[in-house]
Amino acid sequence: MIRFLAFLALIISSFLPKEVSGQLRPLSSKAKVSLLTCGPGNDLYSIFGHTAIRIKDDAQNVDVAFNYGTFAFSDDFYFQFTMGKLNYRLATESYDRFVANYQYEKRWVREQVLNLDSNQKQLAFEFLINNAKPENSYYLYDFFYDNCSTRPRNVFENILGNQLKFNFLALEKEKTFRNMIDLYLRQMPWSDAGIDLGLGTPCDKLCTPLLKTFLPDYLMDEFDRATIITENGEIPLVTENKLIIDARPIVEQGFNWFHPLVIFLAFIILHELVLMTKVRFLIGTFDGLLYTIVGLTGCLIFFLWFITDHNGTRPNWNILWAMPLYFPFGIAYLIAPKVKFLNLIMHGVNLTLLLCLLFWVVLPQNLNEFYLPIIVWLFYRNSDRLGWFKMVKNRFRSSKVRA
Repeated sequence: MIRFLAFLALIISSFLPKEVSGQLRPLSSKAKVSLLTCGPGNDLYSIFGHTAIRIKDDAQNVDVAFNYGTFAFSDDFYFQFTMGKLNYRLATESYDRFVANYQYEKRWVREQVLNLDSNQKQLAFEFLINNAKPENSYYLYDFFYDNCSTRPRNVFENILGNQLKFNFLALEKEKTFRNMIDLYLRQMPWSDAGIDLGLGTPCDKLCTPLLKTFLPDYLMDEFDRATIITENGEIPLVTENKLIIDARPIVEQGFNWFHPLVIFLAFIILHELVLMTKVRFLIGTFDGLLYTIVGLTGCLIFFLWFITDHNGTRPNWNILWAMPLYFPFGIAYLIAPKVKFLNLIMHGVNLTLLLCLLFWVVLPQNLNEFYLPIIVWLFYRNSDRLGWFKMVKNRFRSSKVRA
C-alpha cells in the first residue's frame, strides 16, 4: 500500500544514477549540447520515459549527462514521497554510463543536438554546473509541472529567453493531463485504474501545447519543431536527431485474465452466487467485504485529498461512490441492520451513489469506467438491503390496482 501511494505521489524516473563530478571550465568551439530522450520501460516508474541533457566536449574531456530525475533514499523516504514532500535533484554522471543503463533496460534513446552558438553552450554548461551544486540541486517534484522533462525545457528557456520559439501544431487535438497519461497506461490497466482513482479534477484540465511537454516524448517533438530567433532570421533549434539505442521493451500480448474488469465481474458473480444460497453468514461476510474495500478506498481518497500536499489529488469526485463512511458504517450496519438511524444514513449514501451514476458523463472529473461494475453492484446491494426494490414494486402494484 505504501509503495502504491508513493508512486501515486508521483511517478518516479527510471533509475538512480550516481553523481559524477563536473568542473566549471570554458568549453571549446567544438562542444555539443544535446537533449536526451529515453523511451518508456515496462515498469510503472519508467512508463512515461525520461529526459536528460548531455554536454560533450572532447577537447576538455567532458561527456556528462545532467539528470533531473534523481532522488536520495533516507529513513523517511516513503513517508515524504507519500505526503508529496519528496525532493528530487539534479545529478550528473558519465554519458556512457547513462546510456548503458537504458541499453540494459532495452529502452530506446534519442539525442537531439542543439543549434547553439559558443556563448549559449557555455551559458548552458555554467547553468547546469551551478544547478548541480548541493545547495541548488534539490527541487520539490511535481509530476505535471516540475519534473525531469520540464526542468531541461526550463534550462533552455532561461538560456535563450525570447530567442526560443516553439512552433506548436495549430490543429493538434485538445487533451487533458489524464488523457495524455492514459496513452501510456494502455498495457497497465491496474495502474491506470489506481492512478485514476487517486488523481482528482486538476488532471482533467486541458493542457496547453507547452504544458504537454511534461512528457519527454512531447518535449522531444516540440524541440524538433522549435526555432531560435537570430539577427539573420530563424534557425532550427535542433540540428540533428539521431537514434542512440534502438530498442523496445517486450510487451506481453494476449488476453489478460487479471484485468480489473475481469476481477470485478468475477467478484460480482461470486457475490450473486452467495446471495442465492440465502445463508445469512455468507451473505453478511461478502457484503462486509464489499463495504470494507469500498470504505478503505474512500479513506485513501480522503487521505490523498486532505492530508497530503499533492496538487493533483484534490478535489476528487471518486469520493461520491467510494465514501470513507462505508468502512465503519458497513460494520455497524451488518451488526445492527434494523437500526433506523443507520438505515437513514444508508438511504442518503445510496441516493448519492444513484446521482453519481445518473450524472456520470457530466461530472467535472473523468471517472474510470473500470469501476462502473462495482459501483452498479454497490448500488444494487444497498437498494436491496434498504428495500428500495420492494418499495418500487409495491407502489407499482398499488397504482395498477387503482387503475
